[in-house]
Amino acid sequence: MKIRFLTKPKHKTQHIYIRAYHSNIFDLTTSTGLVVSKDDFSNTYQRIKSKASIKNKDAINNKLSELNNHVTDQYNNTILNNDDFGKNWLKDVVNTFFNRVTSADTHKRYLTDWAKFYNETETLNKKTGAPLSKGTLTQHKTHLNTLLSFETHKGNRILLKDVNYDFYKDYLKYCFDIRLLNQNTTGGNIKTLKMWLKEANKRGLCNVDTSDFIKPTNETKDVYLTDTEINKIFKHRLNGNLKLMNVRDLLIVGVWTGLRVSDFMRLDIDKIKGGNIEVKTQKTGKTVIIPVHPQIQAIIKRNDGKLPKAISDQKFNEYVKDVCELVGISEMVEGGKRNKKTNRKEYGTYPKHQLITSHTCRRSFASNLYGKVDNKTIMGITGHNTETQFLEYIKITPKQHANTLKEYWDKQELKKDEIQRMKIAK
Repeated sequence: MKIRFLTKPKHKTQHIYIRAYHSNIFDLTTSTGLVVSKDDFSNTYQRIKSKASIKNKDAINNKLSELNNHVTDQYNNTILNNDDFGKNWLKDVVNTFFNRVTSADTHKRYLTDWAKFYNETETLNKKTGAPLSKGTLTQHKTHLNTLLSFETHKGNRILLKDVNYDFYKDYLKYCFDIRLLNQNTTGGNIKTLKMWLKEANKRGLCNVDTSDFIKPTNETKDVYLTDTEINKIFKHRLNGNLKLMNVRDLLIVGVWTGLRVSDFMRLDIDKIKGGNIEVKTQKTGKTVIIPVHPQIQAIIKRNDGKLPKAISDQKFNEYVKDVCELVGISEMVEGGKRNKKTNRKEYGTYPKHQLITSHTCRRSFASNLYGKVDNKTIMGITGHNTETQFLEYIKITPKQHANTLKEYWDKQELKKDEIQRMKIAK
């Protein structure tokens, strides 16, 4: 095989080409992407002339020597592996040498193209092997759209290799000041960004240090329903309003199973075996077994052996507020609710019924059992992988913790008094 460097055409600015050829095997020519002024390159010596005015002539000549060696190495690899020299062989070898990508491989270069490629190809949960939930896929797509809008705002594409701490600060500022996203939504964007970059690092596409990419968050003020409130909802008469009766029953199923709405909405009587609910969760793909609560048993009995009818998440979130308002769940509490005009969550003090959603069910399950059942048992149902995640999730206030501790101390004092009375009796 022979390799030659040459320039063409005879214009003011000339491109340097490389030709690699071997008799009866191939004869290929492609551009190196390097350019020189007319008459600065010697086709005879295949180098930039020493008298050339171009400042980086030595660097270019050295790069051409390195490219020559690289093409030779790749030729030998192709021969040793008994591969073919296709029409794009030389072009691909040169692109690899200069770390360039083709139009089909832009995901190896640009951040948003990589994120889009990852979203489309990585659709399985890496821990369980189960398909990612629809909600997770939608979340990744939403975060990509935010990143795309940031690119538009900046007016240029973002290279993977250029992502650094300055980029992180700029992106954070954009989320807060331009998009007006809250702390938790922005934190979700940063969490997904770090996931994309971690996977790009693993594939050798970049080497980005994300250790300082802190995920913003604030203490969410999501509410939960207490045992007393749940019992009040269960017993409340809704005067034959079938729609609200069905929503009430769905709420009761949710608070006594701890399942996500995507799971408790699709429960049917066949999922109940031997007094337990057995269901494979959509998000994690894990099967959980939950004993049937007496209130759920009562619902099945009064529904002629059936569980309540499933409705859309949107309708549930709308009607459940009506149910809780009728029941009198109207204590003024801190929390966040979505503004329909801006489609943003706004935090403030509202009547509690206005803050109840499908997710309140799962949060109520965990919060009400906390301190009564060991955490690992509750986590086995909710699917939290770590106790840290679980403790962040439950909504027990500092005052409730204090009350729990006081109750424990009171019980200890009662025990001491009882023991003392027994000694005196003897």
